[in-house]
Amino acid sequence: MKANELRVGNYIYYDNQLMEVDHSEITDLYFQEDCPFHKPIPLTEEWLLKFGFGVNDCENYQTEYKYQLNNPFIILDRKDGYFYIDATNLEIKYVHQLQNLYFALIGEELLTD
Repeated sequence: MKANELRVGNYIYYDNQLMEVDHSEITDLYFQEDCPFHKPIPLTEEWLLKFGFGVNDCENYQTEYKYQLNNPFIILDRKDGYFYIDATNLEIKYVHQLQNLYFALIGEELLTD
């Protein structure tokens, strides 16, 4: 994980503890990109539910997670990972990647309830 992947408000692990990134952590990470204490959080169903996504079972043993807005924001859980459903089918491996994608597309922070 590189510092330039993070935004203020992203969730990461620091020394095996959940933390929300603030400006000072981003500055510190910039100078210590290979710091063994900073770890990305793998995206899981538990995290999607914490963010407020609803669950729909789909065909082919896939699960769809939908965040209700004027235009639905949909994450698909396939056997090979989580994917944002659009023309690119972008794979999302980590919580901070989901938060950043959501912010880039919707213009609002994706935070836990």
